[in-house]
Amino acid sequence: MKKIQRIIVAIDYEQESEKVALAALQLVEQLHSEVAFVSVVEQSVIMINNDIMGMGGMGINENITTEMQIENSWKTNFESKHKNLKDNLFYKHLVTSFIVEGIPEDEILSKAKSWNADLIVMGTHGRTGIDHLLIGSVSEKVIRHSTIPVFVIPTKQPLSKS
Repeated sequence: MKKIQRIIVAIDYEQESEKVALAALQLVEQLHSEVAFVSVVEQSVIMINNDIMGMGGMGINENITTEMQIENSWKTNFESKHKNLKDNLFYKHLVTSFIVEGIPEDEILSKAKSWNADLIVMGTHGRTGIDHLLIGSVSEKVIRHSTIPVFVIPTKQPLSKS
């Protein structure tokens, strides 16, 4: 296997993306690799009524109405998330940041290729049933179509036993 020199980390809107970033940080430090973040503003999410996605809980202002306002709000949210991860976790590393618009699996694969990444690190939410059917699994699609290794971090919280 080729030496892993460049790791691209998919950062999404979920709070659990910090768990993915922590795992990526361990890899970056162990492998002495370069690192990049990629976040995708998904066009279909922009077009969906923001109440369905609960965007207020993700730092998105629920009073915005135009497609451009929603897109800009998502981009601002991702910029803030990238900065926070850089400042608090990756402060010892130079991090390249990509925020793009499109279909998440396509854009993650495209950025990995154009940036010459050797490894993709991303999370999986462990959705099942109707959620999985409606939303699908970005990680599954990336794994299926990637030409480089994909390191997947399960982000679903384990059930606590009382």
